Amino acid sequence: MQEEQVIILRLLGGCAAALMLDTALDYDLFGLIKRGIDTADAISKSTNTNKNALSIFLDALYALGFLQKEAERYLLNPISEAYMVRESPHYIGDFRYIALCSNEGLKGLYQTIKTGKTRAGFEWENKPRGLILLVEPLAKFLSERISKPGSTLIYGPSAGIFAYYLLKKSTGLDITCIDLPRCNEISKQYFLAKNTSIANINFIDKDFLNGPLWQPPKGVYDTVILTNILHFVDEVGQKTLLEKVQSISPKGSIFVSDFFVNRERTGPRFPLLFRLYLLACTERGDVPCAEILSSYLKEQGFMVSFYNNIPDAYDGAGILEGRR
Repeated sequence: MQEEQVIILRLLGGCAAALMLDTALDYDLFGLIKRGIDTADAISKSTNTNKNALSIFLDALYALGFLQKEAERYLLNPISEAYMVRESPHYIGDFRYIALCSNEGLKGLYQTIKTGKTRAGFEWENKPRGLILLVEPLAKFLSERISKPGSTLIYGPSAGIFAYYLLKKSTGLDITCIDLPRCNEISKQYFLAKNTSIANINFIDKDFLNGPLWQPPKGVYDTVILTNILHFVDEVGQKTLLEKVQSISPKGSIFVSDFFVNRERTGPRFPLLFRLYLLACTERGDVPCAEILSSYLKEQGFMVSFYNNIPDAYDGAGILEGRR
């Protein structure tokens, strides 16, 4: 079989692999093997599962390249040990909560393409955990970019992650985080896990996905950060939202952290795919274009910079900066 045919077959079967990994993580199979519970019999007893079914499943994980086998024992390989064991500092398994939501929306893609209407919506019970992996490199970068944050407003999913890295660099900042209730809850757990106080952070719960996306808070801020929020509206909505950000001090700055597509819609790769996920899972979401957003900010008197080569950031992630 030709290599191109194999690639297509693997893409057609890609959802199966996602569901397999999701199941493995639900049962904490990689963690159990890491702790020495490494035979089908021992794992079956520990997870209260059918031994025969579990054996078939473990062999499939071996076929996917996530396990090794020695006689009756299953062993982790360097990939699964580094990235699939929850206790690992490099664990990325929680991204499944975002990916599987997209897969659920894409089940109705045929009808979505016909009608333009979405089939599924975003629920936020576990998705904030998946966001951490994507947001941390951007938050680290931005904390180094802002020399004097002053009073800071952070708005949108994962606001607390940006707050953590700003406080890590400059203690005593006055920070307001406006986020979905579940996202704020995960952010507080994030601070707790890192033994960091949230005394200087005002967490405000706002379900902006089921109401106005942006309601400017009272007060004036030196720094405003919009994180993962613009992609929930289309291009018209993005312009309207930016025009409403009037709470920036005369010498303040605004930062937009998101995935960005180029004006020609030819790249980067992931934002082109993400646009389809948004079509399937949101009412009117779209990936923003940095060049178009830059023109909106310039009309409001900002000097604009765009950073899209941020270390360790995912494909297409970037930060747009506007300074007075």
